[in-house]
Amino acid sequence: LKVSSVWAHMHLIGKEVRLTAELPNGKDVKLLKIADWDFNWQDTYLYKHPVILPKGTKLKAVWKFDNSAANPRNPNDPPKRVLNGESSTDEMGGLWLGGEVANELDMVALLLANVGHYFEVESKKKAR
Repeated sequence: LKVSSVWAHMHLIGKEVRLTAELPNGKDVKLLKIADWDFNWQDTYLYKHPVILPKGTKLKAVWKFDNSAANPRNPNDPPKRVLNGESSTDEMGGLWLGGEVANELDMVALLLANVGHYFEVESKKKAR
């Protein structure tokens, strides 16, 4: 996969977002780090040079949230319980990579890997 961009998304109590690619050779490549998230920064970030992620790369994303009174961006005063949802006063985290694959077979392999990962995560949730 040749990655040319990344788009990050959180809402108002988002604090930090990081995305790292762990290459099959064990090397880590930092793809994104926003240490002090601002809701207005939801944008597509373009890489100066595309990043090549070979087959077998694992992506690791970390989202941090601050639902405390010390967070000046917290819309709730006093803070209240925040749930996952679509409203700006709810919370979520998402990352999208933009890029291209070498051919149609690579596209199918990438889609199957994503579907497989989804079911792996869901089965772990049910096992808890």
